[in-house]
Amino acid sequence: MYRHEDSVAIRPKAFFTEGSALLGRTFSGHKVYLPDEALDSHILILGKTGMGKSTVLNSLCEGIISRKLGNVILIDPHETLSRRLLSVFESERIYAVSPSTEILENVSKSLQFNVLSNNGTSESREVISGWIRDLFFHEEAFSGGTWGPRLEVVFRVLLTGYMDDVESPSLEGFLQIVADTEKMKGYLKKSKNKVVSEYFRDLAVNHKSWTEYIGSTVNKLLPIVTNSAIHNLISGENQNDSLKTFLKDGSGFVPIVMDRSSMSEETYRMVSIMLLSFIFNIIRSADYSTYPTRHYVIIDEAQSLPAGIIMRLLNEGRKYGIRLILSTQHLKGLSLEVTRSVMANTGTFISFSLSGDDAQILSDNVFPFPVNRRISEIMKAQGRHSALVWNLSSYGQNGPLSFRTQPLDDIPEDISREVIRNSILKYGSVNIEKAVFQRSDLHQGILEKFRDFIIKNDIKWQDSRMLSGHIPDGMFLHRGTEYIVEVENSDLSHKFRLLQK
Repeated sequence: MYRHEDSVAIRPKAFFTEGSALLGRTFSGHKVYLPDEALDSHILILGKTGMGKSTVLNSLCEGIISRKLGNVILIDPHETLSRRLLSVFESERIYAVSPSTEILENVSKSLQFNVLSNNGTSESREVISGWIRDLFFHEEAFSGGTWGPRLEVVFRVLLTGYMDDVESPSLEGFLQIVADTEKMKGYLKKSKNKVVSEYFRDLAVNHKSWTEYIGSTVNKLLPIVTNSAIHNLISGENQNDSLKTFLKDGSGFVPIVMDRSSMSEETYRMVSIMLLSFIFNIIRSADYSTYPTRHYVIIDEAQSLPAGIIMRLLNEGRKYGIRLILSTQHLKGLSLEVTRSVMANTGTFISFSLSGDDAQILSDNVFPFPVNRRISEIMKAQGRHSALVWNLSSYGQNGPLSFRTQPLDDIPEDISREVIRNSILKYGSVNIEKAVFQRSDLHQGILEKFRDFIIKNDIKWQDSRMLSGHIPDGMFLHRGTEYIVEVENSDLSHKFRLLQK
């Protein structure tokens, strides 16, 4: 059955000259390219699931890498695109970020990064702690509605001070200190910030008060730090400079690929964003005047990123040679502040089929009246694989132009697993045998195992909530019923005390 679609072609000439990537063809068959100049700005790709966003992302990745225009750093939650591209590019231009451990001739190697690594400046430490704070605050499965002044102080003030005080800071080291009252006391005696150390020293004097104060922090860090599948990627102890060197060389492909079966969706998202923070700080610390490499950070499902992180990358990325290519399903879910930042900092837009609200937000922010109404209607009515592209260049606006994406060629063979293995053997560090941090407290250990079970089953967990004048060990809501959790291992022979609790 024939389906009629409205199309538009306003100032389309720039898209007909061979450029950085082939996007598709117009309805009349002309090839549509992304102009080279479009890569000087951030790019936003919008559209419902299954409309063709991944096809455009694939074209952009292949175009940038094949023409050696810069590095491509890819966060792809579905990993379909990542694994396809791993099978297409030359292996020497790939640095696959994966938690896998590979063994060759009895030597065990893995990629090892430390997300708290900094260049020794207060600005660098502030950026890292702020990024981690935004990440834990944003991720509902870990914040659980319990975020408050205590967590703000710990993640902003204490974590920043810890990075300044300790020679080789790590999230594992930070957790070991705050989870142990005696270690915390010892750390505070040596801290450079006397005001902060005195404030926390008063709390740490009493074991119960400190445990109560720091409980939420420990509960948020534990699922990440104690996950052996990802430990080396965030708190690796044998980190090398291979990624820094690879990024300086330029024109490389850096996909973040992980075994999704070994972690929850929330953990995958948090680790990916921590690694993006690590890469961002490598790039920030480089002398851009000496190494003027362009870095294209491509993020699929960008709506899952914390608002503060999106805005930092949009506002500050350009001065470090970073260009964002964001692919997202919708704009409506973003805050007004983030939407304004996206609109103000983005130069190229590619829109697939949108909801009425998103079509109106996008068209009203870009096009004058009454053109905005027509464009909005076209955005809503577009069929599968149909899209609009427009670009705000130094010579004025190019487009909008209607086009259809082209089907991707089949790859001869999926060799992504082999490419990942070779990348780890080439760039990884020799593994150091050491037990990952574990809490020895029996009460806390039982609680942590139960809490992990609840979270892994996608049930919302809450810590430190006052209830009838008492604070239970935890609470969770399941199928409309709220459950109170109280772990007890010392009063088992005193039934009255248990019933009283």
